[in-house]
Amino acid sequence: MNKKIVFLISLLLSVFLLVSCSTKKLGTFEEEIKSEQLSYSENIKKYLFNLEGFYEGKFSGKGNLDFGISSSGLGDLNLKLEQDAKSIIQKDNVAVSGDIKFEIDSFIPEEAKDSLLFNYAGAKGKLKGKFLYGIIKNLTYFNLKEFSHELNGPESVKPFIENFIKKYEESKDKFLNKWFSIELPGNEFGSINNSLSVNTRFVKMFEEALVLMVTGDVFSKAELTTYNGKEAYKFSIDEEKLAKHILSVSNTLAENYMDVFESIGITKEYVNETIKGFEEFVNNPENFKEKVYYTEIYLTRASDGGANLIFKKIHPLFVENEYITIEILENKMKIWFYEDEKSIFELEFSADKSGKINFDGLARELDYSVESTGTGVSTVLKDMMKFNGFIKNKKSGNSLESEFGFNFNLLENPFYYGDSSEKGLKVKVDYKGKTTKDDSINITKESITENAAQIDSLDKLFDAFELPNHMNIDNYDDVEYTDEFEFSNTGNLQE
Repeated sequence: MNKKIVFLISLLLSVFLLVSCSTKKLGTFEEEIKSEQLSYSENIKKYLFNLEGFYEGKFSGKGNLDFGISSSGLGDLNLKLEQDAKSIIQKDNVAVSGDIKFEIDSFIPEEAKDSLLFNYAGAKGKLKGKFLYGIIKNLTYFNLKEFSHELNGPESVKPFIENFIKKYEESKDKFLNKWFSIELPGNEFGSINNSLSVNTRFVKMFEEALVLMVTGDVFSKAELTTYNGKEAYKFSIDEEKLAKHILSVSNTLAENYMDVFESIGITKEYVNETIKGFEEFVNNPENFKEKVYYTEIYLTRASDGGANLIFKKIHPLFVENEYITIEILENKMKIWFYEDEKSIFELEFSADKSGKINFDGLARELDYSVESTGTGVSTVLKDMMKFNGFIKNKKSGNSLESEFGFNFNLLENPFYYGDSSEKGLKVKVDYKGKTTKDDSINITKESITENAAQIDSLDKLFDAFELPNHMNIDNYDDVEYTDEFEFSNTGNLQE
């Protein structure tokens, strides 16, 4: 492990130190840092790991997901999902049963003739249905219970619509409201089951790792000064102390969670060899004679009695003209990525007492194509994307309510052939759900399939759509390619 990796980990260590101090004036540096580290440990559990009790057990849950994509050049696509499910997640016992109602609305405008969707310009459609599913032992069951469609468009897309409807009408009796099953090989099911059964241990390991990382003595001696007119401590990260602390944390995790590493394919031998190599690096004083990077950090008193942390310049990739600035101000954290003294990426997090975390971001690119000046090439910033959203989990008794919102705006659309600067892309995602512990849940083949008299294999589903029923990736090299098909100059597939 080299010094670049050591520094990157130091950034992760320091960036999330949240505030928790009640005195008006600054105490000693040791007191302030200890208070910050304790506060971060508490906030890890409050904001990131407040799901204890919902990683393993028997649960019932309902949730609604709305997903939308909109583009003036490509059209609109809206997907709504409504899920009702039951699950059992226990060691050596994983089972799921549920249904999903779906509704898909799409519209492709005439302007799409200048995009990748030129063949379907003007098409409009809606698909609705209900999908039943279940997993028990090494068998997966599914059933398209209900399905309907509304498709229309101009003459240019009618052949596509008519062909879809024809195929559906010819095949629906073979698959609609029919139960099918897929049998997973024993080793595949065992791998999935094992991964789910160690889920709780993995979360615990991650939580302990974060807490351990922020509670070590990794900072250099601080000096009392001022920052923007306020009393402040100025300090930096001590690379040798940090390296020794990372080694200590690594040894603790390897000792306590080796089963988790092995469950995700990381062998005990690999873990031990990696730690041994890092230990040799840490114990060689020559590696720390010359400081690779200097971090300038300030700690000031916040207006709410807590603390502000300001990382002035951090060069994570050791590139002189690129650096990061981080400010942790009361209940907010702001991050700026700079290139040539211009902010190309901005990200802000904020948290409230209810446990809701909000985020907001902006990405830009530097345009070097402008005219050269007497002092060099001028650069201008161009906004490329904006995004915002929130995450919230609230526990109440035996229930967990979850909410998630995300808005993404790509200001230039790479899939549009025309004036891309005027054809952006917007994505909106909203989710709201509730999970409840229910020890009475029992999932069986009969409860999943509603006592279906007949359950067909996957081969029959392939037959319904006239698909090959022996899809083996190992045989892909045996496929012969010919020039039987070619694309016309309009993009339509011709024979």
